[in-house]
Amino acid sequence: MNSTEMTTTDLFQNEGNTLLIFGNGLDLDLEYPTSYKDYFLSNHFPFVNNDQSCHSLGHFVYDKGIQDKWYNVENILAEYGSGVRYTNEKDIQGDKEDYQKLVQGLADYLNSIDYKRPRKDSIAANILRAANDTLLPPTIYTFNYTDLEVISAAIGAEYTNVHHVHGSLKNNDIVLGVGEYVKLGENASYLHKTSNLGYNAGGILNAFDSYDTIIIFGLSLSQVDYPYFEDFFKDVASRKYMGDKKKYIRVFTSDEKSRLEILDNLRGMNSGLIKLRGYSDFDIIRTKEDIDMLKVQDVIDHLKVRWEVDL
Repeated sequence: MNSTEMTTTDLFQNEGNTLLIFGNGLDLDLEYPTSYKDYFLSNHFPFVNNDQSCHSLGHFVYDKGIQDKWYNVENILAEYGSGVRYTNEKDIQGDKEDYQKLVQGLADYLNSIDYKRPRKDSIAANILRAANDTLLPPTIYTFNYTDLEVISAAIGAEYTNVHHVHGSLKNNDIVLGVGEYVKLGENASYLHKTSNLGYNAGGILNAFDSYDTIIIFGLSLSQVDYPYFEDFFKDVASRKYMGDKKKYIRVFTSDEKSRLEILDNLRGMNSGLIKLRGYSDFDIIRTKEDIDMLKVQDVIDHLKVRWEVDL
């Protein structure tokens, strides 16, 4: 190839490809029953009332989840772990056994779901297909345990290069636990996600600089997500990425309530929402009842048009 010839990859190497980041909201929009509530109410949930085979952690998770109908496993573990005060090795080992039962039960439950039957006309499915049809394949980071290769095939797309931040069912290494922001009691560090061998967050922290189209689907951007996104949104608000064109950032969430919660969470990450909107092409899109279909179509058109090149 001489100096005037250029490959397709060369044409785009300075453009930045599309970065897709998925949370459980993606699976839910595809109508898979993957919520923590679904797990708690399934036969795979490992703890029952007055279970003599479990220990303090198991009883606590049961009481908070089943009795109090508080189904957020991570927050339950955070409350327990921050308050626990172990006095002997037996209690530590007992709680570790309960923790492993909780993780294995979740894996068993998620493995019992039929992922070959998604809602094919959902917004999540349309975005997956649109991103798959671009000239260059997107880079994907997912916080979900589910196998995106199986899911994408079921909706008529093909994704193989998927990075699992919190492990995967496919590799049997799912990561369930609490973030570093939780100060755990002594000997309770096994509850930290970063203590798990399957934890693999390094790539996503370094990914944002390289992509000018970033789509986040199904993450609340709450405190548990801060470690991954805080620096990026601060950088956007500080004009770090003000080059020839703004970063195109879209966040997909379910409804107006969750949209407002995301805005509050972004305010928690940085005080510059006005700057965030001014220095990037940023928007939040609601998926419930197809309320924002014009905005959805804008994303689909953006994914298609940005790769149309007169070769």
